[in-house]
Amino acid sequence: MNKLKQQPFVKLYLLGFSLLLLLFIGGGIWFYHADRLKQNDINHVLAQKVPKTAQTSEKKVEQTTKKTTNSSMIYVDISGAINHPGVYQLADDARLFDLIEKAGGLTKEAARDKINQAIKLQDQQKVYIVHIGEQTPEATTASQDERTNLVTSTSSTSEQQQNLVNINEADLTTLQTLSGIGEKKAQAIIAYRQENGSFKSIDDLNKVPGFGEKTVEKIRNLIRI
Repeated sequence: MNKLKQQPFVKLYLLGFSLLLLLFIGGGIWFYHADRLKQNDINHVLAQKVPKTAQTSEKKVEQTTKKTTNSSMIYVDISGAINHPGVYQLADDARLFDLIEKAGGLTKEAARDKINQAIKLQDQQKVYIVHIGEQTPEATTASQDERTNLVTSTSSTSEQQQNLVNINEADLTTLQTLSGIGEKKAQAIIAYRQENGSFKSIDDLNKVPGFGEKTVEKIRNLIRI
């Protein structure tokens, strides 16, 4: 009789134990999946942040490239027998044929036999393309024959450029060879370079202490940058 009375309690005990075991196993499975989901969320966030970092690096590289590119460009003015005369931005190693192509090519009236398209261009240069039969007595030439197609508002030939004083490189003695430039003004030019870097244009001389428009105009045709 006692054994029969104890049987329901044994069944209840086993049932309770089974339920606890199931809860324990279920809880373990839930915690396992919750941890996996949390880790996946972290990986997803990190994956989203990496492209942004990469994009930032790419932008910095692009900006650096643009700065480098802009600093190595020149501006040249072209007119005459050309389809689209005007001022063009070119690489600092550009040749005349690059400028002609960018300006839409030569017109039918261009004196092609007088044009040396291999000439290397320089910043602030003025290029004039001669028409057929046109006389240009004021033209400057590099070899008396090859550059009659060019007229420059500033000295454009290599020979003339070499004779000009480079205000970005000249030392104290060389600067004093310029008309009206004594030791004090020469030192002022060097001090400006040291503080502000190279001159970007001849007009920047107006920013140098002791220099006015008259002084700059007096030496404009004797200097270069």
